[in-house]
Amino acid sequence: MAITLDGTTGVTLATWTTGTRPSSPVAGQLGFNTTLGYIEWYSATAGWTAIFQGPTYTVSYEAISGGGGATGGTSGVNYGAGGAASVYRSGTLTLSPGSTYTITIGAGGAGVASGTPTAGTASSINGQGASVSVPAGNGAASSATQGASNSDFAGGTGTGSFGAGGGAGAGAAGSGINGGAGASFTLTGSTVTLGGGGGGGNASTNGTGGSGGGGVGASVSGTPGNGVANSGSGGGGRGADVAGGSGGSGTVYISVPTSRYTGTTSGNPTVTTNGAFTVLRFTGSGTYTA
Repeated sequence: MAITLDGTTGVTLATWTTGTRPSSPVAGQLGFNTTLGYIEWYSATAGWTAIFQGPTYTVSYEAISGGGGATGGTSGVNYGAGGAASVYRSGTLTLSPGSTYTITIGAGGAGVASGTPTAGTASSINGQGASVSVPAGNGAASSATQGASNSDFAGGTGTGSFGAGGGAGAGAAGSGINGGAGASFTLTGSTVTLGGGGGGGNASTNGTGGSGGGGVGASVSGTPGNGVANSGSGGGGRGADVAGGSGGSGTVYISVPTSRYTGTTSGNPTVTTNGAFTVLRFTGSGTYTA
């Protein structure tokens, strides 16, 4: 870690990688981090801190939050309506090298026997210059015959004897007693459908869950389906006074130019490549340091 001082070519600092930083640094120690591509100094209170962070870069994201839970219906009135999936959101973010970005994965809502089931919670991306929060899926009250809606699509209308509708999907409205279809995620290079609405039901038919993990609806004697984990899907409704299915948790994809990818993460995201991009899929909350 030698320092070179030359009257013509200037000062060449000591260099290290993130993994080979000095093991016992002292306050004010200075060097060039070749992993992150900038000069950093050591603060006794803040740890290693960037002096110059280098140029920002753009990443793409796709995200879905937790789906809504479902309920049993009201005895003698209707079966339980399906829970709504989360909405789907995508876009780009500008990241600052050296900054840490927090990815929060929303939970699915719990199913209940009566009353109003729990809505899902939001997935989000937050950090310097970045703030994304995705609206989660809702549940419909046990007295409702229309499936639960989300902020993009409506729930379906129940049909048949004691019918209750399917929940909205991330990509389409509920259709009668069937859950709405999910949305297409494409950042990995392969299309994955997530965010199906939960099915409702009537006296003779169990509503199907929407494509992308929606829970199936059920009659009094049937078993409702939960939304698939990390799909943001809604739970399936059930016959009177018996708990409906729970919503599925969410997920977040972030596509980073491989030339700028640092490899510094927490939360154990799945890492794949798609051409010139490295794609992170978070199925639990974690971080990425740009």
